[in-house]
Amino acid sequence: MKTGLKVIAGFMAGTATGALLGLLFAPSSGKKTRRNIAREVRNVEEELEHAAQKKLRHAKEILKDKVDDLKVSGIEMVDGLKKNFKESAAN
Repeated sequence: MKTGLKVIAGFMAGTATGALLGLLFAPSSGKKTRRNIAREVRNVEEELEHAAQKKLRHAKEILKDKVDDLKVSGIEMVDGLKKNFKESAAN
């Protein structure tokens, strides 16, 4: 797992754990506590989804750049081969 993902996962786990412990030790009714836990779980889910989408967008950008670089390299290689072939055929 990449360092960035580890940091995000650690942050999310810490946030969820802290929120859950805070809710469990808070003086509230069972119904209210369950509602608060459900809300916190939804918040963590949303944060994880946002972080995953951000990482996915970044990965797509990197992949697109690499594909573009490979296209340029391929075109240059084909042009060089064509040039060498023409030079060889002319001799």
